[in-house]
Amino acid sequence: MYVVVAIAALAISASKFWDWSDAQLSTRRKERAEKKALEDQRAEVIGFLESISDTEREILSYLVQKNQQSFVCSEESAVVATLVHKHLVVAAKDGPFDMDAWPHMVPNHVWQELQRRKDEFNTAGLQEAPPWHEEQERYVD
Repeated sequence: MYVVVAIAALAISASKFWDWSDAQLSTRRKERAEKKALEDQRAEVIGFLESISDTEREILSYLVQKNQQSFVCSEESAVVATLVHKHLVVAAKDGPFDMDAWPHMVPNHVWQELQRRKDEFNTAGLQEAPPWHEEQERYVD
């Protein structure tokens, strides 16, 4: 009788172990798939660096040369909006910010790539005023 009980307990334990094991494998597969998707998305974003406009390059060059990963500019800046759309720059979601001084930041993975390719974003004769200020001045009469 003890043998039957022991075998039944062992069968239940084995069943629970296999269920747990399958759940662990499923979780690991899901985590790997999510990690791969994130890596693919980041690679796509880095790929946008090959097709940026001269003005966008000027902004990123300014930030690289000033070693400035974050900056503030008008929330309505068209050229910065294109960088945000390409996920090369991220704008703050909300907060008590002035519309003309909205915080923006270059994401870490983009910043690391910009640092790696610093020579490509080297501008001789760096301006004192940030490039996005010129855009704002054009619209002010």
